Parts: sequence; structure tokens; C-alpha cells
Amino acid sequence: MPMPLPVMGWGLTTGQITLSHYGSRSADLALVGDCINLAFRLSSMAGKTLPCPIVMCRQTASLVRQKLPLMDMGNQNIRGRSGQEHLFGIQPE
Repeated sequence: MPMPLPVMGWGLTTGQITLSHYGSRSADLALVGDCINLAFRLSSMAGKTLPCPIVMCRQTASLVRQKLPLMDMGNQNIRGRSGQEHLFGIQPE
């Protein structure tokens, strides 16, 4: 029986972040911010509970809508967040 292919999703957001150095090595870096958390949540939904493998927030969509074919996915509940986010996906060609 063949194994199913893994499903990979991408979450794209726009917003302010903080780059944090947390250890003794120069590679011990972390990105912190609300948009980082939202991108992580969107990536876990993309291609699984949402039809597109690349999903973005409304702010990011407004920056790329003239260059990419977008699918409006409406307002969606995001785990760990109150309220809903208006999401868009990149339409496959």
C-alpha cells in the first residue's frame, strides 16, 4: 500500500516583528510577533481545512492582488485567536 504524499501549507502575513536573540550562539534567533503566530496558524490550515496550499491575510493580499490570482476565502476562524480573519489563497493555474 503506497504512503500518501505529505500535505504542505504556507501562511503569508504582513506586520511588525521582533528579531530576538535568545542563546549563546549567533544562530539562536527567533522571530516574535502577532503576524508570525498568524502565519503559523495559516500554514497549518492551508491545503488541509482550506482549499489552497498558500493562504494569506487581507493585508498581504492587498499588496499582491495585482500580481497574483487570488481566491477570496471569506472570514475564517483561526485557532488561538478571537474573532475571524479575512483570508485569501493563491489560485492554482
